[in-house]
Amino acid sequence: KQAEALAGMVHSCLHEAGVSVADLLFVGCHQGPGSYTGLRIGASLAQGLALPWAKPLVGVSTLEAMVWSLWTTGLYDSEWWVPTLDARRQEVYTGVYAMDGDQLVVVQKGEARILDLDFGALWEGRRVCLLGDGAAKCRTLYEEAGMPLPCTYLVEAISPKASLWAGLAQRRFLEGRACEASLFKVDYHKAFYSTARPKV
Repeated sequence: KQAEALAGMVHSCLHEAGVSVADLLFVGCHQGPGSYTGLRIGASLAQGLALPWAKPLVGVSTLEAMVWSLWTTGLYDSEWWVPTLDARRQEVYTGVYAMDGDQLVVVQKGEARILDLDFGALWEGRRVCLLGDGAAKCRTLYEEAGMPLPCTYLVEAISPKASLWAGLAQRRFLEGRACEASLFKVDYHKAFYSTARPKV
């Protein structure tokens, strides 16, 4: 049902804009990390739109979109930005980013990592904004240990708008970071482990 609903939403957006896929320069897609099922559905739909028309496909990182969304508010004077997504158990998806003018710079590539009390060692002494739903897990961990949070700013609720995702995708396209739709890969940031029981 998710796939059907998403396809219908895309069709409606194209209709309202008065364009077809053939009119597009490229197709943008959420590249991860995030829900395995959601990422697969989104990537499949994006490839299904792009391939028949030979349109390039541009992936946008969830972590980068989170940083960009908060940076554009102008409310936080941070040197480094550390987006976090809850990856279940004691893990988070996270990376470290900086802004050079209006260009996002990768300090530490996104990854899945175990959340421990050494989490903030890399950016100790810097002005850092810790953001995303994984920040709540970090806050709880440090509070229970009686230690100060390893950040200057803490923003737990962050949800980039679709218009922001589109803007980032356009930047990636203009930077030459598109690929052939058939070569597009989702970046899960960790291996998929199924909990389904094997059939006997």
